[in-house]
Amino acid sequence: MQTMKYRVSGLVQGVGFRYSTQVFAQKIGLKGSVKNENDGTVTIIAQGDAATLSKFIHQLPSHLSPFAKIEHVNVESLDNYPQLADFRVLY
Repeated sequence: MQTMKYRVSGLVQGVGFRYSTQVFAQKIGLKGSVKNENDGTVTIIAQGDAATLSKFIHQLPSHLSPFAKIEHVNVESLDNYPQLADFRVLY
């Protein structure tokens, strides 16, 4: 089980990004969260096996709201992160 933190910038707030991210993550079996940040970015914490995490970040753009646009993703591995129960939108 791996946990990754993705900091996403672009047109990612006010366009259904969090909801569509949640739907896709749940569909492929990831646990975690998605949250808007004050600087206009979105932080995604995703937990799952390496193959599913890779699929998630590479296929996410094609599963987003049509109004959302990812310009950059900063990726960070989170070691020793507690096990999560589900995937949810945080406010």
